[in-house]
Amino acid sequence: MNKLINATIIILLLPSISLAYSVYQKNDMRTGKFIYVGEHNGFVVERTENYQVEYNNETGYKIEFKIEWLNDNEYNMIFIGGTKGCLVPGDIIKVKMESYTIKGYKYIADCGRCGGIMKGEFIKIK
Repeated sequence: MNKLINATIIILLLPSISLAYSVYQKNDMRTGKFIYVGEHNGFVVERTENYQVEYNNETGYKIEFKIEWLNDNEYNMIFIGGTKGCLVPGDIIKVKMESYTIKGYKYIADCGRCGGIMKGEFIKIK
């Protein structure tokens, strides 16, 4: 009987623990130091609540954005400036965190001027 009660308690608590971890993980991904996985290997991203800089030390590429959080999963990146590219100051990239991994998150971004929809993954390193 005790084993049945313990199993029932564990089954009932599991979703709560999972939800609490998911909320923690989302909040933990808002700020920090990240690297791109895939197409943009070599790029580092450093983000605070309101500012993001992306750079590649090998190429000297560097761009800066103002960050506006819309909710826990979506934010706008407003281009401030940086290495010459397709963006002009004031351009907005809309980003949605699609799913979370143990080390980071997968995203989809609408870049409009620079080729439309981009998908990728960030790994948090700090």
